[in-house]
Amino acid sequence: MTLRALFWKRFNILQSIVADIVGRIIATLFYFIIILPFGVVMRLISDPLHIKGSNMKPMWLDRQPVGSDLDSAKQQG
Repeated sequence: MTLRALFWKRFNILQSIVADIVGRIIATLFYFIIILPFGVVMRLISDPLHIKGSNMKPMWLDRQPVGSDLDSAKQQG
């Protein structure tokens, strides 16, 4: 094995270790800088299910009764 081939083999090993560490650092920074603040802000300002609020009465939708025949069952959607 030549000196150049030995150097290249060791360099590839070192490169994969450094790339793994850098990838983990980038993923961690992405999570703590972008994903986590977005989640916290959305948790504080958003209420898609309308659970928070002063009027806590149930908001049921009125539906027409469905017949028990086959044609009515097929038209449900």
